Amino acid sequence: MDLSQPQKDALRVFKQKVHEDQYRFENLGCLCGSRNDRIIATKDRFGLEVRTVLCRKCGLMRTDPQMTRESLVNFYQEDYRVLYGGEERATDDFFKQQLIRGEHVIQFTREWFSASSPEQLVFDIGCGAGGLLMPFHEAGCRAIGCDLGREYLEYGRAKGLIMEHGDSEVLSHYGKADLIMLNHVIEHFKNPEKEIRRIAELLTDDGLIYVELPGVLSIKETYGDLLLFLQNA
Repeated sequence: MDLSQPQKDALRVFKQKVHEDQYRFENLGCLCGSRNDRIIATKDRFGLEVRTVLCRKCGLMRTDPQMTRESLVNFYQEDYRVLYGGEERATDDFFKQQLIRGEHVIQFTREWFSASSPEQLVFDIGCGAGGLLMPFHEAGCRAIGCDLGREYLEYGRAKGLIMEHGDSEVLSHYGKADLIMLNHVIEHFKNPEKEIRRIAELLTDDGLIYVELPGVLSIKETYGDLLLFLQNA
């Protein structure tokens, strides 16, 4: 893919950290327990050595080896945003794109979730700049987000949103949420089963989880090229 100069610089920094073992990797089998894989690719969209495999037993596609949990946290805090977006801090355009998705979500969930009640608590995990939360905030909900990228949080905070630095655990003291949004987040989880169980503990008994994520059946339609879909994150 075509990269801006900041992205090229970020890619060089990332490669250097890998070379110096600041980022470490480990081999993990599929979530179903099988290790019978078919290799899909050995490179990703940035030309990085990323091995993508497809489980022959259950069909799940994953990166293997992948960064350790500690390395992943550091990657999302330090390198992810510039490498993927070209900006260390959130831009107006980025927030507007998130805002459009937030307006879609509030319409999509209207049948099951009333955003007009000030008692309603909404979480956005992996919130970025907080654009998805803004329509819920403006509708009167208590809208709270969390993200590992500290700089992007400042944009949402400047707009009056409550934004916490960290993963879902930092939201636990706010109580049980009526709606939790996971917008292009699950595919970043190192252990999806463990994370989903933890997130479920943050939900009221009749609460709703909204999930949006890329799917392998829409790669051709959305990306045109498999290699543009594959990524180290």
